[in-house]
Amino acid sequence: MASFAVSGLRTLHPDAEIGWMVDERCQDVIDPDKLVNHLFVTKRASLKKSGRRTAAVLDPFRQAIRSRRMRPEVAFALQGHIKNLLAARLSGAKEIFVMPSRDGLVRALSRPIPEFQPEFPQRERYISLVRQRFQIPSVERPIMPTVTSPIPPSNRPRVLLSVATNSPTRDYPTERWAWIAEALINAGNEVGVIGVAGSPAPKVDGLQNWVGQHSLRETMGLISSAQLHIGGDTGTGHIAAAYGVPTVVLFGPTNENQYRPAGAPSVTLKSGTEPSAIEVEAVLDAANQLLRATSYP
Repeated sequence: MASFAVSGLRTLHPDAEIGWMVDERCQDVIDPDKLVNHLFVTKRASLKKSGRRTAAVLDPFRQAIRSRRMRPEVAFALQGHIKNLLAARLSGAKEIFVMPSRDGLVRALSRPIPEFQPEFPQRERYISLVRQRFQIPSVERPIMPTVTSPIPPSNRPRVLLSVATNSPTRDYPTERWAWIAEALINAGNEVGVIGVAGSPAPKVDGLQNWVGQHSLRETMGLISSAQLHIGGDTGTGHIAAAYGVPTVVLFGPTNENQYRPAGAPSVTLKSGTEPSAIEVEAVLDAANQLLRATSYP
């Protein structure tokens, strides 16, 4: 979602030196050629896993110090917490702009921009932050890395189901995914399923199962080659829309207006705070609506 703002900045200043400090699990989403010049990758998860907890805590600050070589004029703290602000300060930037924060220490050490209304889209929040300093244009879709599907064209699905989120409160029941997959397959669609390793995959005849089988970059290639993406409230829907793939998103406790994907036609479904309250028929209706509006390449 933040790539919309950075893409606007790149469009406004095509020759600018732009650096981005990013967690290692997200770095593949950022284009290191057309979007940014420098990636400063924090490896907190890897360091924690290896038992180096102190190094994990300090690594973002070490990366921020490395970013000094850019001699940055401006830094944007895209998250309104103290670690993000301290990293921005350690970069040596002369100007720092901070997202809204309720952290008293952040507010004491900086002037975060005002709070947004709850319905205000997250991508627009990042754009608003950057516009505190640069009058960047709005972009239809963010600059994304060039990716290739790991699946041969003859086996690529028309519809891709993303069955896992990063929170049980946002997951849709596995048996419902099975009903959706079966209905789509019976309607003549090639259907595949993705998810992180260990995610429960629906067992349906004819369903192509790629759960846990590909890297993030390979998964992005798989997503970009589909005609329709259906998933819960997680990053794959944003990736799909960023590549122009229509998407259906099943929301639970989070605000669908704030976090809906942008960049391609999308349908957001929500029924209270439980994803399981969304009926299978509503998902299929949304899927068929988007499939009718697009043509299969």
